[in-house]
Amino acid sequence: MSVAFLVLLEQLSPLEHAVFVLHELFDYDYAEIGRIVERTPAACRQLGSRAREHLERQRPRFPPTPEAHRELVARFARSVGSGDLRGLIDLLAEDVVLDADSGGRFPGAVLGPLRGREAVAGFVASTPRLPAGPFNAAIGDINGEPALLLRDRTEAAIRVVITLEIDGGVVRAIRAMANPDKLRWLNARRDP
Repeated sequence: MSVAFLVLLEQLSPLEHAVFVLHELFDYDYAEIGRIVERTPAACRQLGSRAREHLERQRPRFPPTPEAHRELVARFARSVGSGDLRGLIDLLAEDVVLDADSGGRFPGAVLGPLRGREAVAGFVASTPRLPAGPFNAAIGDINGEPALLLRDRTEAAIRVVITLEIDGGVVRAIRAMANPDKLRWLNARRDP
């Protein structure tokens, strides 16, 4: 599943989330789900319908091809790395959202969602840890989508993963994951 889809799932209520996942991903019927979540099959059908409608409203209308997605991630990395604020602004949707999770252990991370092209571009461009920090940047794949991976230069461990949600050729959302607890699995995969 893509990072964007996982984030969308988190926006559902716990009950909608459970019903959607059990029905859509595990192919349970509504009678079985009803027994699990202690609701009637009709109530579960309604919860599933609401969850699907919510997810459809939030999904990109014009998602990029994998090649176009990778190219946009590369352009984003070049703009940030070179300090090209104009180039960065041109990549962002007017209502872009930046969301970051540092687990409280990454100084300078935003504490809540940051919204708007100028605010997001200004934050990203002025954050020295990204373009000039102690990182090596590379594009890799996370959950089947291209992502910008920032590795510690001394340990080569991945310290930040940046994913971009793209719609209509512009970045709709930027998600930066710097929480070491949530990145542990990624670094463990490459260890012998």
